[in-house]
Amino acid sequence: MKTNPGVTPRFFHICLIIYNGIRDMEEPWSYTWIGFHGLKAESYLVQAGLDLNNPIFRYDKDDFISNCFKQMIGTKNLGRGKEARLIGLLYTLLSQLIENIDENIIHSEKSNMPEKYIRKAIEYISMNYSIKTSIKDIAAYVGLDRSYLYTLFKEHLSISPQSFLINFRMDKACQLMLNPDLSIGDIARSVGYQDPLVFSKAFKKIKGASPSEYRRGL
Repeated sequence: MKTNPGVTPRFFHICLIIYNGIRDMEEPWSYTWIGFHGLKAESYLVQAGLDLNNPIFRYDKDDFISNCFKQMIGTKNLGRGKEARLIGLLYTLLSQLIENIDENIIHSEKSNMPEKYIRKAIEYISMNYSIKTSIKDIAAYVGLDRSYLYTLFKEHLSISPQSFLINFRMDKACQLMLNPDLSIGDIARSVGYQDPLVFSKAFKKIKGASPSEYRRGL
């Protein structure tokens, strides 16, 4: 990309997602993109709810947008009217996005909810791993049923909340083992285990070695 001296290039990436059904290897996704700039280019994108922090617009209500792309591609055979036709189609596309911003916001809020719940659960774990903590406690903090929290973790992290909690504690225990002043019992209690034997069994199951063996290998 070339620019005039003193001009800083700005890269503004927008992703417009059009869902027309599930694709597979026999019928893969196809990608189409356009590039444009101008004094009001960013303003129109902002009106459509698009910026660097929110670069995705989901549109799946009809074929309006995909038809705009097809018509743009079809202008390649035009002569002197090509530029005017492209500009008109671009304004039509942007207008459609702006008119449907409310629907896109609803889609975004719904699609982001699982991630928000998971982040909140991990936040609770990071603050309470050192004390007696149950999945019921985590679910209550997040505001979800235990079974739904389990489903979210399995779908998005491929691990149960209980396994995540145990792994989190074991990772913290590994960090604490770098401190030679802490005994295995001290470390166990620091990550929520009152019984060092229970801690040792859980640690070996996750890390493949007992706490003492692991520490000797550091």
